[in-house]
Amino acid sequence: MTAEAHSREDGWSRAIGAIAADLRVICAMLAVTALARAFSLWWERSALDPATGLAAMAQATLSGLRLDMRVAIALVALSAALALFRLRPAEPAWAGRLRRGWRIGVLIALAGLTPLATAIDLAFLGEYGRRFDAGIFAAGADDPVAILRSIWSEWPVLRILAAALPAGALLAWLSLLATRPRLERAWWFADLRMPGRVLATAAIAVALLGLSRGSLTRQEWNMQVAATGEDAAVDRLIPSPWKALHRAWIDHRRVQRQNGVDWFIPDGDVRAAARRVWGGAPADLDAATARSAAGGRAAPPRHVVLVVLESYGAWALDDAWSGLGLAEGMRRLGSEGHLLTRFISAGDQTMKSFGALVTGVPYALVELPDLATSHTAFPSSLPAAFKRLGYRTRLCYAGYSSWQRIGTFMAEQGFDEVLCGGAFGLDPARDNEWGLPDDRFLPAVLQRLDDSAPSLTVVLTVGNHVPFDSDVAKAGWTMSAPPPALAARCDEAFNAQELGHFWLMDREFERFVRGAAQRLPGLLLAATGDHYGRRYPNRRPDLASRTLVPFLLWGPGVDRPFPAGQAGGHIDIGATLIERCAPAGFAYHSFGRDLLSAPGIGIGQTVAVSATGVAGLKGYSGDVQGDIDAKRARQRAADLAGLGWWRAKRGSAFPEKP
Repeated sequence: MTAEAHSREDGWSRAIGAIAADLRVICAMLAVTALARAFSLWWERSALDPATGLAAMAQATLSGLRLDMRVAIALVALSAALALFRLRPAEPAWAGRLRRGWRIGVLIALAGLTPLATAIDLAFLGEYGRRFDAGIFAAGADDPVAILRSIWSEWPVLRILAAALPAGALLAWLSLLATRPRLERAWWFADLRMPGRVLATAAIAVALLGLSRGSLTRQEWNMQVAATGEDAAVDRLIPSPWKALHRAWIDHRRVQRQNGVDWFIPDGDVRAAARRVWGGAPADLDAATARSAAGGRAAPPRHVVLVVLESYGAWALDDAWSGLGLAEGMRRLGSEGHLLTRFISAGDQTMKSFGALVTGVPYALVELPDLATSHTAFPSSLPAAFKRLGYRTRLCYAGYSSWQRIGTFMAEQGFDEVLCGGAFGLDPARDNEWGLPDDRFLPAVLQRLDDSAPSLTVVLTVGNHVPFDSDVAKAGWTMSAPPPALAARCDEAFNAQELGHFWLMDREFERFVRGAAQRLPGLLLAATGDHYGRRYPNRRPDLASRTLVPFLLWGPGVDRPFPAGQAGGHIDIGATLIERCAPAGFAYHSFGRDLLSAPGIGIGQTVAVSATGVAGLKGYSGDVQGDIDAKRARQRAADLAGLGWWRAKRGSAFPEKP
């Protein structure tokens, strides 16, 4: 640029020069996120539909870039706004320093941290089968030290850091080199006359508008319209990790706020939701969930034992996987009793499910142990109802009493006795951060069972869990590779050591059940998985395989089988057990139903299930598998979750106005 041209640079061209620097930075950010998305698609290539071609992936990449535009423009909004100071003859020095520093800072931060965020996001996807969601902001309710130790043992943390951090540093350096974010001159605009300046200003305004909306049409580009619909595995990789994280934070804050019920029930009409679920015109939510036991039994079971098994996915009971021999104990018990595999956990993590199962309150993205309302038993509490029936209530948990304050929380919900891992020999110097292995815990619980008084015993195991450090070979597990008959259905996800923990859990569970039947006459035994597992013999389980858990009823305390066409969920367990034990007219509360009465559908956090189909729910999956009225199931799931949110956060009384 000549001195003459420099002298002609006025306020308008100086401001345009600053905005041009912002646009260069935006282009660099988009290039970084495009590379991250391409890497994610390559990493998840085995999960993609074989029919998905390059055109679909290119469309997904473009769709993702349109989402990224909105993130990038938000990041440079401050520096773009500060460009207006350049219109003045003498710009304040602080404005220039802040503008350039902000631009450089956000570029370094996004380019440098995107590889690490992508690695963490892919690990989250590999573990939970979904991208970042609101649940990650509830992680503080869990044991952060145990989580970090599990991550360290399960994932190659050092290798991930060794790859992600240098990659981020390289991308940041290249971005700075390519964009020269400190350079704020647009000399080529200096000689433009007024008509040209008007056109240039209008073009830049249109460009900024398009970037802020991801679109120049009436429909702004958002996560709702970004999916291509051709391949669900491709669609879930469209948002960048930053967009997914931002969406997760919005959802988390929306659920936590005072009127967060509208995340589930958009119009906020809790009373109408209760009518849709149960009919009638209830005065409040407790009236809506009030039940009266049918009775009619000759003699109720003297003892009830409910076993909640860590990550016991129903897929292992499928005939297609019987060659693995993982669930033979549950199969035998199911043939002697009644086994339902069209069943869904209340949540996708232990306390989400177990809290809902014990309290009877559907999981609704709020953590019950943290709420003041949980300091007294909910009307739908399972142990509280059994105490009123005259049963001694006891919880046996294989882990630490401090975990999500389970010791105190369970006592508040009505258990007479809460026994955690220490009572069964848990030794932190010997055992892992989650608790006792199944082959030590379940035999120890068995020794505690006695016939001195009618009892409800709830057992929660932790053995089938990372870091998968039990000596399964010593216990008798001999598999090291897929059986020949199943080799074609397995892939690199097959891990014999991890699957051996499933086998060990199942074996010890059957031994426990048969031992309990000898110690407790008139036993009614129930069992389920705390949530579906996250370990499969291959990377592409279908929707049912990756979400369903079993529900077993066994023993002389079972008066009849499940009706044909039945499906259910954790919130139905309370009513099912109470109806087996209560006299006619016994008053109790339940959000669920008796599974031995009329057939229906099961509702969980992630899917709704019928006898013939499964439908993904809001925020988790749009998939539908088999024959199910997805619209009706999703409406019922949203209503139940909203009602659960209301009971947990606001109490029983309906709002005066929606």
